[in-house]
Amino acid sequence: MDDLRNFSNKWTRINNGTEVKGLDRGKIRFDQTTAATLDKIRTFLDAHTAEGDYVYFFPNEAAYYFLFNRTNPTRFAMAYFAVTSDHRRELVADLEKKKPLYIIYSLKTWRIDDIPEYQQVPEIVSYLRQNYKKMRDMGEFLILQKIPVVESLEPEQTNKLN
Repeated sequence: MDDLRNFSNKWTRINNGTEVKGLDRGKIRFDQTTAATLDKIRTFLDAHTAEGDYVYFFPNEAAYYFLFNRTNPTRFAMAYFAVTSDHRRELVADLEKKKPLYIIYSLKTWRIDDIPEYQQVPEIVSYLRQNYKKMRDMGEFLILQKIPVVESLEPEQTNKLN
């Protein structure tokens, strides 16, 4: 008889974890630390980008493209999928072509065999260092912003400055 009384609880999933408000894709629950990180990223992206904009999540956060509904500017879901130097140059060329304004640089993500990204994907790290500046340090991740290209003035334009 107890089985009949508790029947509705038999297949009920217990909601463990924390839901990230405003993160509607997937309706996933996370541990509190991950939820807090995702909330910070979501808050930033909502304020500075639109759904579908190019944002590069580096080095190893492929699920973020889905969760935050932002577009990967490369064909590589993770930087570590760019295995050869030709792949890495292709990834850099994609970044150069599509010019994502922001890079979310995860400091606490999984690294293959604990090899740091400056060794694993040196071409990409070099490109990021030359073309992006740290906008915010959020502890577990950095927000990098594209450095604007300053167009050089033609000689006749510089004369007008005097």
